[in-house]
Amino acid sequence: MQSGIEPIKFNSLMKKSSTVFISLGLSEGEADKNVLEDIIRILSNSKKTLVATGAGISVSAGIPDFRSEDGLYNIVKKRYPNVILKGKDLFDAKVFQDINSSQVFFSFMAELKLLIEKANITPTHKFIKWLEGEDKLLRCYTQNIDCLEKKLNMNSHLDPKNKKSNKIVQVHGDMDYVFCVICRTNFDFNQEVIDVFKDGQAFPCKKCESQSVFREKLGKRGQREGFLRPNIVLYNEHHVNGDLISEYISHDIKRKPDFMIVMGTSLKVVGMKQLVKEMAKKVHESKKGKVILINKTDLGREWDQIFDFIILADCDTACIRLENGCKNYKERERLSKIYKERERLSKAFSKIGVESKLSKKKNISVTINSTLNFKQVKKNYIKGI
Repeated sequence: MQSGIEPIKFNSLMKKSSTVFISLGLSEGEADKNVLEDIIRILSNSKKTLVATGAGISVSAGIPDFRSEDGLYNIVKKRYPNVILKGKDLFDAKVFQDINSSQVFFSFMAELKLLIEKANITPTHKFIKWLEGEDKLLRCYTQNIDCLEKKLNMNSHLDPKNKKSNKIVQVHGDMDYVFCVICRTNFDFNQEVIDVFKDGQAFPCKKCESQSVFREKLGKRGQREGFLRPNIVLYNEHHVNGDLISEYISHDIKRKPDFMIVMGTSLKVVGMKQLVKEMAKKVHESKKGKVILINKTDLGREWDQIFDFIILADCDTACIRLENGCKNYKERERLSKIYKERERLSKAFSKIGVESKLSKKKNISVTINSTLNFKQVKKNYIKGI
């Protein structure tokens, strides 16, 4: 197989710094195919793969990303021009300081939750699940709050005592739960909550409410009652599980990852940017460790020394090609071993006249061309001696 560096000279794209760029689809050339084969070979031989994902992997599921022309930020800005100056403002912790912006927030979260409930898993999510099934997935760190991985029975529950129990870490929270801003109790993000949020209203915390009533019955002053909000991390606020996620990152770095795939993200969020750089550095400590980006657009020169390969393509398209390629590579390797074993046995048997020995002593018909019978042939031969 040709090297992944050489063919790029003939590609319509370019080799920038140490990063090799390829494209898939209509503009795909022979050089792109050769480099993709290199990536498939490396991934096939890897044992500890890290994955980092962003909103781009869920777009085909019907969930908008954030920063594209049709992304959430622009949708919010167009829908509420008199309330939200920038789409990003809706996802800032300050959103609750103003009644109008908080109403927009709750209404929009209800709509997003309904989109998530209708969403189907994508080929990219199936690819991540396939990596887990092949025992290649060390961990998937996702910025997504849609929880689509759970539809594939992938565990995302953070367990400080058993960090190997879950393959998914949701670094920005999830839309499965809502929590009280006062008592921090979690509740299911169910239809009752959705209906209240739809009207732009805050959902009162029932636990705070009942505790306040109980105190009043005892003749004590009622306590402050909180409201529920989605279990997601907003800009300018601390992640409630931030310390535990840091422990996960340290734990995974110590496990010496040998491959990393980053996909569907522009890596604008500081925390995720640092995570990818830190993980990539560790992967590159491995002799054959490689880091790849799958995205529709390049991320700029800042990442020249981070990514070994950049696949400019739709995530689903790239993941289908990678998964099928790895399956084919595995089958070719299996057949290659069989052919080599057949050749070895054929030479060994011919030297000692195994066919005549077997036919005289055991009357066994030996078919050298039947790859499936070699182990039995060898076994029968040994018995016959």
